[in-house]
Amino acid sequence: LDILQQLTAEGHTLRGLALEQRALIRLEQGDTPGAIEDFRQVGEDPRAGASVRDRAQRLVTVLGGTAAPGGEEVSEDG
Repeated sequence: LDILQQLTAEGHTLRGLALEQRALIRLEQGDTPGAIEDFRQVGEDPRAGASVRDRAQRLVTVLGGTAAPGGEEVSEDG
């Protein structure tokens, strides 16, 4: 995980993909909230490719998180 830590630094070219991988590791370890947070960050990262952002936003929803288009948080009551 040390290399992922380096790659997830703000501004790193591979940040989106590294966050996605870290999220998948967190899921495997049972850390769903941590995975959701990583996927949210990917979904909000303009440097990540469109398909990577879209996949991350979908995974946030599948895992029970909520996000509006553009990555803004949505509360349960609207």
